[in-house]
Amino acid sequence: MPRVSASYWVSMGIILIVLFCLLVPVTASAEEPMLICGASSLTDLIDVAARAYEAKAGTRVVTSYASSSQLARQIEGGLACDVFVSAHKDWMAYVKSKVGVDAPGIVKVATNRLVVVSPKSTAKTGDYRTILNGCRRLAVGDPEHVPVGMYARQSLSKLGLWDAMQPRLLPTVNARAVVSYVERGDADCAVIYQSDARFLDDERTITPLPEDSHDAIVYEAAVPKKAARPEDGRAFLKWFSAATRTGNALPTVNEALARLQ
Repeated sequence: MPRVSASYWVSMGIILIVLFCLLVPVTASAEEPMLICGASSLTDLIDVAARAYEAKAGTRVVTSYASSSQLARQIEGGLACDVFVSAHKDWMAYVKSKVGVDAPGIVKVATNRLVVVSPKSTAKTGDYRTILNGCRRLAVGDPEHVPVGMYARQSLSKLGLWDAMQPRLLPTVNARAVVSYVERGDADCAVIYQSDARFLDDERTITPLPEDSHDAIVYEAAVPKKAARPEDGRAFLKWFSAATRTGNALPTVNEALARLQ
C-alpha cells in the first residue's frame, strides 16, 4: 500500500473545510423561518396567527415585537422582516421611503381605538375630561415616536388637555409598556389601545376617547424589499386578510383575534 504523505492529508483537510463552509450557508438558508415584525400591541394577534399559519401552510414562523418606530428603523438598518405590521401609517411610510415594499403593497389589516384607563373609584366622576384632570400620573407611549403616544398627543391636544397633562406624563417605549406601568402601580391612569384593556383587572375603569379627536387607528402590513422570504410574506398576508375579515370591513384587533381562535 503506497504511503500517503502528511502534505496530502493537510490538503484534503483544507478541501473539506472549504466544502463545509460552502455547504453550511445553503443548508441554513433553506431552514430559515419566515420573520414577522409587528407592533407590540399586536403581540397576541400575531402569535395566534403565526401558529395557525404554521399549521395550515407548514411554514415555520418566528415573530419580533417592538414599537413600530423601532421596527421601522431596524428594517432600514438591514433587518430582513418578511412581514412588517405597523400601528401608524407614518412608520409604514418611513419603511416604504427608506427600503421599499414588495407586492401587493401596503395592506390594511385591522383597526383599534384609544381608551383612558383609571381607578375604579373614578367610575362615577363623569367623562374622560374629568377623569384625566383627576389623574396624578398618566402613562402614555412616547409621543415623539411610539404610535399609541402619537395618537394620545393628537387626541388630548384637540380636546384641549395636552398642555395641562404634560407635567404628569410617564412616556414609555411601546404600547405594552404603557399597560405594565398601570399594572405595577407606577401610574394611576393611562391612554392605551382598547385591545390592550383586556389585560387589566376589574379594578380599572375603561373610558373611550372621542374617535374624531385623532387620526383613525389602522394597522398596515407590507412585505419590505429587504425581506428574506418575500413569497412567504405575501402568502401570509393573503391568508391573514381572508381569515380575519368578514366582507370588506376591517376588523378591530379584538375581532381579528376572536376569528382566529
